[in-house]
Amino acid sequence: MPREPEYIIGVDLGKQHDFTAICVAERRAVRVDGEPNQPARFAGGVGRYDIVHLERHRGEPYTALPGRLRDLLGAINRAHGGRQRGPAKTTLVVDQTGVGVAVVDVLRAAGLEPVAVTITGGDATTRGADRSWRVPKRELVGAVQVLLQGRRLRVAAELAHAPTLVAEFQNFKAAISLTGHDSYGAGSDWREGNHDDLVLAVALAAWYGESVRVPVATVGSYFARPPERGPPPTR
Repeated sequence: MPREPEYIIGVDLGKQHDFTAICVAERRAVRVDGEPNQPARFAGGVGRYDIVHLERHRGEPYTALPGRLRDLLGAINRAHGGRQRGPAKTTLVVDQTGVGVAVVDVLRAAGLEPVAVTITGGDATTRGADRSWRVPKRELVGAVQVLLQGRRLRVAAELAHAPTLVAEFQNFKAAISLTGHDSYGAGSDWREGNHDDLVLAVALAAWYGESVRVPVATVGSYFARPPERGPPPTR
């Protein structure tokens, strides 16, 4: 039988005049054909990702984010099958670089339990307390590149922001500077030049799904609260 999907929500927190982007990646284990006379199996560490929801906001207060994410979690559970199948396995991954630290505190106070990621220019990924990580830019970029090269990342064409995400992918580039340091982004730096907020939201989800995948918490409390607004993820 097919494995139940997992949902990873990637959130790129923009500064005051930048976009905050949210993506929902539906992750399913890849089916591996068995040897002759042996049944097929699922590769637990390898996933295929469908981007089933994209949104971006600018100018909204960060205090509105917990409610929006609760609505989105409720929509995911409804799309997953409602009470008959139980709540979906969902993980929230948030960029806390810069302004994100205070916002992550707000999300935690709201009971959302985000995985908080600080993006660094270093070489090593380290884990801290309270579900926090320090992750080099190259790791986030590499996660997306691996999925794209392996044809394991798909974007639902009917999503309103799908063309924007595709354009960001096309503009996005990774380079090594003359000093030997990584430089990523649509311009000369990760967060400068053309907008890359949707790419980063997807990268956060991809990195978590491919590199971490700690036991995913089942968010039963969110299922009890129906969403107040916002469409369910679109396949």
